[in-house]
Amino acid sequence: MNSIPMEKIQFLWESGQVDQLMELIVSETDLTYDETKRVVLFFEKYDKRHYDEKSIMTKNIMIKTQLLQNHM
Repeated sequence: MNSIPMEKIQFLWESGQVDQLMELIVSETDLTYDETKRVVLFFEKYDKRHYDEKSIMTKNIMIKTQLLQNHM
């Protein structure tokens, strides 16, 4: 099993090139296409959940900052 540079994985993931990422994983590892698809689906769910939580925290910080500015 070959190692795939994290930068390459991150670039493909963040740019939405999921199909290319899956092809890369299949070609560089001993995972099958179906196994790779299951991994990607898991991380899509995790990434969406993590993004939603981060988005809520960011909104809360923005609201708090605005309230503090208005209160001064």
